[in-house]
Amino acid sequence: MCRATIQQKGFTIVELVVVIVILGILSAVMAPRFFDQQDYQQRAFGDHLAQALFYAHSKAVASGCDVRVEVTSSGFTLYRHTATTSCGTVPATTTQLTHPDGDPYTAVAPQTLAAATIVFDALGRARNSGYTVTDFTDIAGLGIDVAGETGCVSR
Repeated sequence: MCRATIQQKGFTIVELVVVIVILGILSAVMAPRFFDQQDYQQRAFGDHLAQALFYAHSKAVASGCDVRVEVTSSGFTLYRHTATTSCGTVPATTTQLTHPDGDPYTAVAPQTLAAATIVFDALGRARNSGYTVTDFTDIAGLGIDVAGETGCVSR
């Protein structure tokens, strides 16, 4: 009699269960490290600040008055002139600018920021706190740039 040897191919049920258990433990421990909420919050805040800079630039050009963006360690606020009929003295921007929905245009940052002051004039130029036309790079450490002569905001 001739017996043929049959070789089995594949994994046993025990081996498959052990692999599934190990993968479950690894995913439970490692998955939260892949999805840090702070990274998403920082990106969203950077987008919000870039949009606020666009809005400040547009508002300054449309109104013919200066608009100031004040970035502090805890967030940013947009300011306009107190008088709504005239621009007043340059660069007197002391009243909070309101968002089109009526709320003050301000936001709180999810992390500490580097401070910056940007004033957009009636021609759309970006000026520093000394009212000198200046190019701004990496505003608040968020990778946002503003060209001084044009006020163009880029990210």
